[in-house]
Amino acid sequence: MNDTVAVVIVTYNREAMLKECIEAVRSQTMACDILVIDNASTDGTGALIEELQREEHPSSCLRYHNTGANLGGAGGFCVGMKQAYELGYRYIWLMDDDCIATPTALEELLKVGAQHDSFGFLASRIIYDDGALCEINMPRAGMFRKRYYPDRKSYRCDLACFTSVLFPRSVVAELGLPIRDFFIWSDDWEYTRRISRRHACYACMDSIAVHKTPSRQSTSIVTDNGERIDRYRYIYRNDVYIYRREGLPGILYVILRDLAHMARCLLFSRHDSLKKCGIILRSTMRGFGFKPRVERV
Repeated sequence: MNDTVAVVIVTYNREAMLKECIEAVRSQTMACDILVIDNASTDGTGALIEELQREEHPSSCLRYHNTGANLGGAGGFCVGMKQAYELGYRYIWLMDDDCIATPTALEELLKVGAQHDSFGFLASRIIYDDGALCEINMPRAGMFRKRYYPDRKSYRCDLACFTSVLFPRSVVAELGLPIRDFFIWSDDWEYTRRISRRHACYACMDSIAVHKTPSRQSTSIVTDNGERIDRYRYIYRNDVYIYRREGLPGILYVILRDLAHMARCLLFSRHDSLKKCGIILRSTMRGFGFKPRVERV
């Protein structure tokens, strides 16, 4: 088994952002190798990796895998985690290409991990580039309310985004991989919740990563317009799959939430309000029959 941490970075057409992400990982105070999963980018990502691989770096091996097609974030993380596991790494650290880990982010994750006999996952505090708390990506305690405790050193959590989250090899062996059929949205919620149902998981507030996103607004079909609204069929379908596993409270929660979203579309959307309601309704109904395959290592 390789005791070095494997950092899995999923990217698609963000060459400049990916370079900054890799440079941040290479600046960690703890040694870690890098595995870039490229969802068939059409920019200069491949050439960038070749350039970075030619650079000598004493504490980091840089590997690259082009999926040959856009598998979405879910498919990319599934492929990357599987490869990292097969390469024998003890820990697998996931992040998107717009995650810029501060130099001690990995060290602080492992410090919290060392305080516990075992854990399901460890997640970082997520901030914006001006230092403000990125609430939409903070590790979350509780399924039905957004509870987080940034004033604590660490706390038990149930859900985390794939924006700097660390998994032990043993948990991947036990519970499998992220669901590639999710394609985009909620694959991280599903996977971390699958784990937190079995194991104690922790948010680590001294481990800090910057989410370099141009928007600070939560994803919302109410305010989105144009071609993007068709993509929301994934989030409503995927969320039903997650919440129906919570039993009757989860089913009631997701139905009432989606009805509320439909009402907000009718009241506040300036364009395509009926189309948006149709996407929510059809996707919610599909979610109750959605039975994706969980891949094992």
